[in-house]
Amino acid sequence: KHGRGSLHFAGLAFDLRSKHLTNEGKTIILKDLRKCLGKSFDVLLEKKGRVNEHFHIEYQPKKAA
Repeated sequence: KHGRGSLHFAGLAFDLRSKHLTNEGKTIILKDLRKCLGKSFDVLLEKKGRVNEHFHIEYQPKKAA
């Protein structure tokens, strides 16, 4: 379930299940996703250790300072 205003509804976010991976695998994938996608994407491991654990990836470009 996603909250009101979630970027999922705008097509700017998606989730990938991760509970089948080892902790080491999760760490490697999290690092690699962040590196490959760059600073315009937020990549998080949400609900760690729970049934609905997943990587949350959203496109959210940062504004120039």
